[in-house]
Amino acid sequence: MKKILLPLITSAFITSAFAVDYTIIGSGLWYNSAIWQGGTAPVATDPSSAIDNLSFTQPTTVVKLTGDNSGKYYVKNFVGSTSQSQTIRFVTNSEHQNERFANITGNENYRVNFIWGATEAELAARTVSGLSVTGNSPFWTYVTDKSTSTTTYKYANVTVNSIMLTDNLVLDNTTLNLSSVKLARGGSNSFTSITLKNGSVVNLNSNKHQYNVSKYIQINTGTSFISNNNATLKVSDYINLDGELNWTGEKGSLIVANKIRFNGGTLRLTGSEVLTKTALSDSKPDITAISLNNYGNSRIELGGNESFDYIAQTLQKSGSKYVDTVRQFTFKLHEDTTLLSINKLYNSLNNDYVGALGGTGTNSDGSTYTWDIQYIFEDFSNGVVRIAQALTDEELTHFYADGWENFTQNSDGFLYATAVPEPAEIAIAFGVIALAFAYYRRRK
Repeated sequence: MKKILLPLITSAFITSAFAVDYTIIGSGLWYNSAIWQGGTAPVATDPSSAIDNLSFTQPTTVVKLTGDNSGKYYVKNFVGSTSQSQTIRFVTNSEHQNERFANITGNENYRVNFIWGATEAELAARTVSGLSVTGNSPFWTYVTDKSTSTTTYKYANVTVNSIMLTDNLVLDNTTLNLSSVKLARGGSNSFTSITLKNGSVVNLNSNKHQYNVSKYIQINTGTSFISNNNATLKVSDYINLDGELNWTGEKGSLIVANKIRFNGGTLRLTGSEVLTKTALSDSKPDITAISLNNYGNSRIELGGNESFDYIAQTLQKSGSKYVDTVRQFTFKLHEDTTLLSINKLYNSLNNDYVGALGGTGTNSDGSTYTWDIQYIFEDFSNGVVRIAQALTDEELTHFYADGWENFTQNSDGFLYATAVPEPAEIAIAFGVIALAFAYYRRRK
C-alpha cells in the first residue's frame, strides 16, 4: 500500500486524481482525492476511479464531503485498525451526495464505527461535530453501493442517518442502525437482499419511513432484525427466519409478499394486525394474510390480533428418505389478542409438505417414517384462536396448552378446551371434602 508523506500533501492535492490503494493518516484528511475540511472535492465519474483501500490511524475522524449536488465518492474497501477501535464520521452539505463503500472490515477485537449523515437535532442546529453545515440541506444524502453486486460489513457498527441504497448486503458480526431522517424523492430506502450472519443486528429506528427489499432477508441463527419504531418494511419475496425478527409497528407495517420461512426462528410482534401480504393501500381483503413455512421448531409471540393464510409444514429428509419428524409450532398469545386467525394449519403443496398433522409413510426402499406436528399455545383462552380448516378429533390431539386439555372446535372454527385445575385448587377441594366428611362423622 502506498504511503503519502506529509510534505507531499500540497502537491498531491493539486496534481492527483482518484487512484487506487492510498492510505488516510490524518483526521478529516483524504489524501489524493483532494477532500479535507474546508476543501473542495472533485467528482469521481465511475467506480473504476475509486480508492481501493481506505484507512485511518486516528481513533476519531470526521470527513467532510463538500462536493456539489452531483458529488460522488467511491471507496471499494475500508479496512479498520488492528490496534484500536475507530469512529469514522462522514458529513456533507450536498443534497445529492453519493458515498459508495463496497466493503467495510473492522477487527474482531477493535471494531470500526461508521456514521453517515446528520440526526434530526443536528440538522436543526445546522452543526455537525463542530463543523458548520451550509448550503443545501443534507436530508437527501445517499449511502449506496449500487456499483457492486454484493457488499459486506464485517466487525463493524454502522449508523446511517440518511438514505441507504444497496444491492446485496451481507452483515457479518455487524450492527446496522438505520435512522433515515427523510425518504428519497420518488422512492424509499431500498435493498436487493439482506443477509445477517454471526450475531449481526439490524435496527430500524426511523419513524414512519419505508424500507424496500426487492428479493429476500436471511436472518440466520443468533442474529436479530429489529424495528424499534413505526417503520414500514416491504419484502417483495420472502424472509428466511432462523434467528429473531422483533417488530414494533402499526397495522400493515410488515409486508411480506411471498412468505416467512421458519427454520427454528422466533417472530415477536408488538402491535395488532402488523403482518400483511401487500401494502394496505393496494391490498384486497382476501390477500392480506401472509403464509408461513415451518422447517423447524418455531415460535410466534403476538402483540395483538393477526391472521395467516396457511402454515405449510415440511417433512424432514436424510438424502432421499423421509425420517421421523416431531415438529412444534408455538404461539404466545397476548392479553390484547382477541383473534388469531389461521386459514389452514397444513397445506399439501408437494411431497415435502404434510397433508395431515400426523401419520405414517413408506419410503421407496420400504422403510417407514412417522410425523407429528404439534401446535402449542401459551396464555390460551377459549374463543380466541380461529382455524378455518375443519379439524378432526384426531387432529385436535395435536394441540397443547399449559393448564388446558381436550381441545374442541366449534362450527365457526374457534378452539375451546377444558381448564385443568391448579394443584392448589385441587388441594382446597380435597380440604373442603375432608371438612365436610369430618362434620358428617361428628353429626353421626
